[in-house]
Amino acid sequence: MRTDYVMEMPQISNETLFGINRAFPLYMNLPEWLDQIIRLAERCDNTGHKVYQTLHHIVQNKINKRLDKKQ
Repeated sequence: MRTDYVMEMPQISNETLFGINRAFPLYMNLPEWLDQIIRLAERCDNTGHKVYQTLHHIVQNKINKRLDKKQ
């Protein structure tokens, strides 16, 4: 995953961009009612990293199950 961005915007920090970029697949693959929890995964602190890893694992399992059904 990229950690640097070409775009420079004074209204949004690189840390915020990183968090949104990291959480995007979570928003796309998990139900909307989890958005508040996914928002925690955007944070670049211990809580954010733990929430991200947990949700990322759930999404990976979900994707793998879809792929297994197609085979």
